Amino acid sequence: MKSNVRKAAAAFAAVLVIVTGAVIVNIFCPDSNAAHAGHSAWSVYGSGDYVYDTVTFTGSGMERTKTVSVGEIEQAALGTSAGYEGEYSLMTSGGVFSRHMFTGVKLYDYLQALGLKNGLSDSTEVRVVASDGYTIELSLGEIKKDDYDYYSKKGAEKAAKEDVPVLLAFGSDGVPLVGPEGNQPEAHKMTSKEGYDKTADNIGGPVRLVIGQKYSADYNAPDNAKWVSEVIVGDDSDSTAHSGSAASDDVLRVTIHGGGQDDAKTETKYFTFSAIEKFAASSAEHAAGGYYADGNWYSGADLRTFIKAEAGAGALTGKVKFSLAGGSSLTVAADYISGAEDDADNYVTYKNGRTIKCVKPALGCARNGEAMAKPYVLIPYRRGTAVQADVRECTAIDIYMGTGLFSGPNENASSQIRIGGSGMKKSAVLTVAGIESSQDAAAETADGYAGADLLKMLEENGLDVDADQVIIHGRSGDYGVSVDTLRSGEKYILATRKDGRALQSGGPVMLAGRAKLGNITDITVTAKDGQWTHSSGTYRQYLGTVLKITGSDARARTYTLEQLEAFGADDTVRDTFAASGGEYVFRGVILKKVIADCLKDGVKRPSKITVTGADGFRRSIPVRAVYNGTESRYQPGQTRDVIIAYSVNGMPLVPDSSSAGYKNGNGYGPMRIVMENQISAWVKNVKEIRLGE
Repeated sequence: MKSNVRKAAAAFAAVLVIVTGAVIVNIFCPDSNAAHAGHSAWSVYGSGDYVYDTVTFTGSGMERTKTVSVGEIEQAALGTSAGYEGEYSLMTSGGVFSRHMFTGVKLYDYLQALGLKNGLSDSTEVRVVASDGYTIELSLGEIKKDDYDYYSKKGAEKAAKEDVPVLLAFGSDGVPLVGPEGNQPEAHKMTSKEGYDKTADNIGGPVRLVIGQKYSADYNAPDNAKWVSEVIVGDDSDSTAHSGSAASDDVLRVTIHGGGQDDAKTETKYFTFSAIEKFAASSAEHAAGGYYADGNWYSGADLRTFIKAEAGAGALTGKVKFSLAGGSSLTVAADYISGAEDDADNYVTYKNGRTIKCVKPALGCARNGEAMAKPYVLIPYRRGTAVQADVRECTAIDIYMGTGLFSGPNENASSQIRIGGSGMKKSAVLTVAGIESSQDAAAETADGYAGADLLKMLEENGLDVDADQVIIHGRSGDYGVSVDTLRSGEKYILATRKDGRALQSGGPVMLAGRAKLGNITDITVTAKDGQWTHSSGTYRQYLGTVLKITGSDARARTYTLEQLEAFGADDTVRDTFAASGGEYVFRGVILKKVIADCLKDGVKRPSKITVTGADGFRRSIPVRAVYNGTESRYQPGQTRDVIIAYSVNGMPLVPDSSSAGYKNGNGYGPMRIVMENQISAWVKNVKEIRLGE
């Protein structure tokens, strides 16, 4: 592994001459050592998880959706005028200054090369999305004008270099960017053995967004998004690659067979391309995209979630047979399909001598961006098994459920248990039949108990965002477990059967898995302790904190924190937001409801919304997001309003860790802007909101 190989002078001195007819184009070449594709497949930097990671360019502002590999981006940087290498200065909101030589492609030039539509206005929205949902919103004009500078030191009065481009970078200080590989979480801390170079600070890869400073005190680091996976120009593209009859004709039959027999059909469904693609677009968990055995890039639906949610197979047992074009077939064990969730690192594709991990078994709808005439079954190799990689046209899927978890009637089907408590949105009554019919929650234990996952059943029946403890009541005693423990992966199930038969001893419903408790009668869920406003105790001292509303589109006025906390229930939100994957629950007043009270007569929406914190940190909030909400990329299918938050996880916000009332991370207040996905817009200790200029 090379350490901080910095050859900036040599890189910029090198000139690539391309002769096209009589035209000679001189292109300054960035450092090839910064490219992942320039390293061996056996090196840390040259892994398939880096070289064949992808970025999708889409939206109404593009001629077509295009997914390109990191290797292709690097090829463009090293061989075309879109390539760039230069120094950038970064400043965190905490005032930490750093500078690095970044290598990559100029975003605007690369968009043009991929098919940026002509005639787009400079105000066209461009969203750069990270793999964890973090989103940066820019205008096309901001990207095109390169109105950013490089400063050689903190507080410098004059820029060392002006007009540095907005960059999609893959290298820092001559070293490829590294990041979580395979099934590692985004929060994984990279080590030197994994290619992390402390001097180059080469994290956030394989591709990250790099933006310079507008002035020397500009807190630009939050705009430098890591792990870039998608760039959207304009509105999101249509979720289907097919149109007309190609989208609406039935292309796939799916049949579930009970008891493992061909003639024991449970249900047959027919699917169109449109249905498959809309399912894939409905959630990140439902989608699949990547390189498969034939070396092509496919997009479509995750096979596991499609079979469970759309076909209705519930808990997968038995085997799955795929009918292929030409009359042949392919059969795999059902646990091959279901295992793709827990054993993802062992589902691999090999391409040009490099290994790509976490490749989902899928139904392919498009190949290299082009719609296909028939769906394809995409089978990656699962290491440690006899399953071989395959890519073939598929006409039908037959799912043989074997004996299943719940074969035959349950004599206790009508028996009931009740769920309630402050940690539930509403009370619920569960029957044994209802527990066994919950397809997504179906679970079993190694010692023969079958039923439904406890956490999933609670979530299906209204588990509240601040739920804390779960107490299971049995006729002979109680058992308690925290919601955090349930979410950690410990197995707790509401069992209704043992070895396939209805429970007698300990039934009709018992707790099984990590703990056992028979004869369950009720479940009580409690909420976390705490207060969600500053109305009592030491927190009252913050009630007089003032928020100013100013600007050309506003009737200037002020709000105290006490007034904001007095907004009614219809104007207030208490929900999870995009912080650490949605682990934190914030409460606050909806920003657009506050703005509505402050607009000048005749102004329906402000032309611009700018928020300023007590430390001078300033951030422009997209008007569209404030009025339309933002679809969560952490919790697909859910939309979040932008809020002025005043509490988190039941604790009122205070300015910082040294403030009175600080406890368990409730800093950055007492008022804070919270916006789904875009943590860079989370302005702390808000003092002013400017509407218009």
